Amino acid sequence: MCLRPAEQRTIDDFCALLTLTEEHAVSITATPDCTSHGRGGCDALIDRGGVVFAVEHTSLDSFHGQRHDDVAFGPVIRPLEEAIRARRPGWDVTIGGTVKLPDGVVIDLPWRR
Repeated sequence: MCLRPAEQRTIDDFCALLTLTEEHAVSITATPDCTSHGRGGCDALIDRGGVVFAVEHTSLDSFHGQRHDDVAFGPVIRPLEEAIRARRPGWDVTIGGTVKLPDGVVIDLPWRR
């Protein structure tokens, strides 16, 4: 499947929760967004006891421009997060500081993940 790891875990967890609450197997049967190669489609199709449902996610931004900031900070923050997680699995990571982006925007962190 081509889902990002966090998306895969979230949908797997969702299926596991439904399996417990509905008392029958719930599983991913297809990932149309992956197989349609840019033509659209939902993230996953799940089988809920013989009935197929579409699963699509939406992201909520915490502040205006978050996705732009994520792109700008990603190359710096991700390696730090990965290094900390490798040494301290399960830790909640908060990185603090002030950053000035190339467009002149100044952002005070904490950057919490």
